[in-house]
Formats: sequence, C-alpha cells, structure tokens
Amino acid sequence: MQHSDENPEIDNRPLRERITYPPSRIEDKYPYDEWFDGDVWRLKMYEDFFVHPGSMQSAVYQAARKRGLKVRTHIPTTDDALYIQAYKKETKNR
Repeated sequence: MQHSDENPEIDNRPLRERITYPPSRIEDKYPYDEWFDGDVWRLKMYEDFFVHPGSMQSAVYQAARKRGLKVRTHIPTTDDALYIQAYKKETKNR
C-alpha cells in the first residue's frame, strides 16, 4: 500500500477545491417567468418538476421573492402536484 504522497496520480488538494459543479442555477431549470404570469398553474411531479412537492414549493417561494413577487401555493393530498399563482406585492403608502 502506498502513501498518498508517494503516488503522483492522487490529487492532494482539499476536497472543496477538487469538486466542480455544473454552472446552472435552480432558476435555470424551471420556467419561472412563464409560471409567474398571474394564472393558476398545476405543476405535476415528474412532468414539470423532479423533486418532492414541498421542496418545489420552497424553490417557487424563493424564485418569486427574487422577482419581487408573492405566490400562493397548494399541495393537494390526492396527487403529486403543486398549484401556484404569482401576484405583485402590495405596497403600503406611509
């Protein structure tokens, strides 16, 4: 058995420097701008998204917040879907 210092093929950099991730963001994976048009959308698991509906719900909230929008969501108990509807935030006059 060789020590890692003795094998030139072993990368001795810290793991965080060796790991590379694809340059995509979650927002690039889903058509949020289309979904946030104000209509009610029924998003179907394994067709429109590929994570648990609760995880997708969180991603939808984050994407809406980044766009200055609010969103209503509903996860039905009968199927793997997520209903969403985006709307503009109301501003209060002071």
